[in-house]
Amino acid sequence: MPKPSSSAPIVRATEVRVTHPGAPHPAPDGATLDLHLGEVTLLLGPSGAGKSTLALTLDGLVPLQSDAELTGEVVVAGRRTVDATVAELARTVAMVFQDADAQLVTATVFDEVCFGVENLCLSRAEVLARAERALRRVGLWGRRLDDPADLSGGGRQRLAIAGALALGSPVIVLDEPTANLDPRGVVDVYRLIGELARERTHAILLVEHDLDDAMDVVDRVVVLDRRGRVRLDGPARCTLVDHADEVAALGVWLPASLRAGRLLGLDPLPLTPAELRRALTGLRPVPVGDGGDAGAREAGAEENVVAAGRGATDGACDTAGSEVSTPAEGPDVTVVAASRRPTSPAPARSDAGFAARIRHLTVHAPGRGGRVLLDDVSLDVPRGAFLAVVGRNGAGKSTLLHRLAGVVAPPPGVVAVRDVAGAWVDPARVSSRRLAAAVGFVFQNPEHQFITESVAEEIAHGLRLQGRPDEEIAARVDALLDRLDLAELRDTHPYLLSGGQKRRLSVGTALVTGAPLLCLDEPTYGQDQARAQELVALLERLVAEGTTVVIVTHDMQLVAESATHVAVVDDGRVVACGPAADVLAGPAPRAAGLLPPPFARAVEELPGWAGVARLGQLRGMRLERVPEGGSAEVSGRGSAAADPSETAHGPDPSRRSEHGRRATPRPSRVSVFDPLVPASRRPRRAPLARLNPVAKLLAVLPLLVVVIALPSMGAVAGVGALALAVVVAGSGAGWRRLSAIVAGILVGTLVFSVSVGVWVDPGRVTDHRPLFTIDGWTFTVGAWLSGLGVTLRVAALAALGLVPGLTATGPDTIRALVARAHVPYRLGYTTLAAYRFVPRFGHELEQIRRAHRVRGVSAGRGPLAALRRGLGYALPLLAGGLRHAERVALSMDARAFGAAPTRTERYDIPWRARDGWFVALFWLAAAAAAIWGGMLWPAAA
Repeated sequence: MPKPSSSAPIVRATEVRVTHPGAPHPAPDGATLDLHLGEVTLLLGPSGAGKSTLALTLDGLVPLQSDAELTGEVVVAGRRTVDATVAELARTVAMVFQDADAQLVTATVFDEVCFGVENLCLSRAEVLARAERALRRVGLWGRRLDDPADLSGGGRQRLAIAGALALGSPVIVLDEPTANLDPRGVVDVYRLIGELARERTHAILLVEHDLDDAMDVVDRVVVLDRRGRVRLDGPARCTLVDHADEVAALGVWLPASLRAGRLLGLDPLPLTPAELRRALTGLRPVPVGDGGDAGAREAGAEENVVAAGRGATDGACDTAGSEVSTPAEGPDVTVVAASRRPTSPAPARSDAGFAARIRHLTVHAPGRGGRVLLDDVSLDVPRGAFLAVVGRNGAGKSTLLHRLAGVVAPPPGVVAVRDVAGAWVDPARVSSRRLAAAVGFVFQNPEHQFITESVAEEIAHGLRLQGRPDEEIAARVDALLDRLDLAELRDTHPYLLSGGQKRRLSVGTALVTGAPLLCLDEPTYGQDQARAQELVALLERLVAEGTTVVIVTHDMQLVAESATHVAVVDDGRVVACGPAADVLAGPAPRAAGLLPPPFARAVEELPGWAGVARLGQLRGMRLERVPEGGSAEVSGRGSAAADPSETAHGPDPSRRSEHGRRATPRPSRVSVFDPLVPASRRPRRAPLARLNPVAKLLAVLPLLVVVIALPSMGAVAGVGALALAVVVAGSGAGWRRLSAIVAGILVGTLVFSVSVGVWVDPGRVTDHRPLFTIDGWTFTVGAWLSGLGVTLRVAALAALGLVPGLTATGPDTIRALVARAHVPYRLGYTTLAAYRFVPRFGHELEQIRRAHRVRGVSAGRGPLAALRRGLGYALPLLAGGLRHAERVALSMDARAFGAAPTRTERYDIPWRARDGWFVALFWLAAAAAAIWGGMLWPAAA
């Protein structure tokens, strides 16, 4: 670990108290914290202690951009935060937030990293250099031209870290930066943090729950108690080892290596897997008494998750034609070379022991030609199993869970689960009320789960759907709120909870109904040790009572300790599934890019430790020396068990997960002004695309006015034809797309001319010649011409809009307006952030629909029901939009947005002579159309 600096602190927070509106007490409450250059400080504490809030005070987001009240003082580089703006403080303090999505405001990965650096008004060359260095460090340089939305959750988190690194701020605050990352991604992030610390140029504050990989880079640990007061502050080893009992009593996670050392009675206690490996070298475990709980888990489940295919026993599940990497000795796992789709979805063999069955499930991303998310997946989930679905970021885990729980429309394939009566049902086709009774579901984002206005009502909702008496509902709600440590917040709106509290509430909404199948997406994310262990213990108790639990998680130690079965997902395929011990000991997890659990990682190369992968197995064991010349049996697999720092991905850790079998996603439209875009990706034969976007806007403006004011339909039609001709000749769009556009405008004009003409008052037309007659009603030529006049104007306006709309991206247009039309950049880039935000509404709406369905909310059928559904969606959609907009605004401020009157633009969007000629020609055309149509000189008409 880097040696901490002894110089004066660059950040000093003194007696900081933050009180949020409506909060019963401050959190943090009188915290004092110093940060030094060259030092990595780890901030620990139970959920709700105010760790993230304290972090936000360091760059002024609290209280400058918050309604919270702050007392005490925060000084950054000699300046009080309350005397500066957030944008000014960003030059010293860079933030990486929990929600990586809230930090995305631009159209490409490279632009996202450049955004903050451009706000610092550095030279264009320096902007490009910093962005390239940062992206190479986090392994995303190969995806620099991709849309950030195409990255997995872990990829977006790495992108956020790259943005902070590019700012060059001496202080970096990372708020749970690895929360959404798979195990290898976690290793990569902490290797990067270690490199930064060794440079002795940064003071790093790390807010984290998962400490196993963090301890290699941490110098100092600060621990908050439940009220947000500083309980411990000192060197990492002294704080965690000497005060381990006190830290654990606060509900804070201890590193797995430290927990293992305490169980085995090691002295000194290890903090990291490497230290544990050294301490156990030459030793082996020996059972004492009944050998602890080793093997108890596996004995509790008789059924196995089955993976089979062509050549396997009749009716067994296959895994979509991909090889299943499982131990050859696994008793109930069949190796598959290929698969064949069944002629009937009905399983051939007995299914009495299964809670859910999936057959040949294939899912594509939305949109035409969307990439494959799940590829011909088949899977059986036994009753009473605790199944953990694991895989790298973007592998398809959450997609599989969503389809299993029926929260989305039926995709190709067969999914069946048992309802409360034991009957097989298709979860995607049953009513929402019946689904809520059969499946409990927890979304990855807990806010998607909430449909009421208080914590207590969220818990009570499912019980009311079941028709429970009010007395029983009240008693069960109170009991569960106590268990979830949310009793004091029963009347609080769910959106006002902390991240960990939201997660516990979302889990509670799924648990309270007693559904026979529970599906949970990252249930322990953001939880301290006490809350996570309580939750896992509750899930294990439900499994023991017969409930089937399926979780998606990155926590491999949780998988090893609690799962009875494991399914490994890689590139949309289930490549291995079966009993947890068999799958975790086999090659499939490593082949899918995963790492073993931290404890197993430490002991897998040691003789005598084969089969010991869980901390629970250490209870009731003692250590003895390995006899000289004794067994050389090891639990690892040779070189595959090397230290994770040596087996990580190299220069681009995202390449396998992001560039695997599914083709690399590309932005739908690239900017021709981006110097990074190679010639092969620039539009060919598209002269309009190479024009300045401002020129195209200026060119069509007079014609838009003329079309609206022209009395002559012929002149209007001529303007529309001219615009379409320019688009066809100069847009560079494919002939299919252009044909569809032209045909759509022509057909739409004809159809709507009749539709509009139907409503024309016959007394206002002069030509009464009939076009057609229906049951005595006559549609006249005059009515049609009146309708045609209206629709021709609309069509001409649409054709004119295609000139800039089809040949310039929104971001390029905004940049050009800022650079050439001198639109204030604050307005322009706020509009750009909003432009990026619009597609999110569709995603949020879909998530709200899913939440309503899985929570059993149904408004019925018919127009009134549709209206009720719309009103039910409107409030959470608006609330979610406002919250996201606020988070985006905060993240923009935290990247120095608005710190200076101007900013650097890495794009050069010049105004050339051809731009001027283009504007002049269109203005001449507008004048000609005005004269021809009688707008200027009526006699000329």
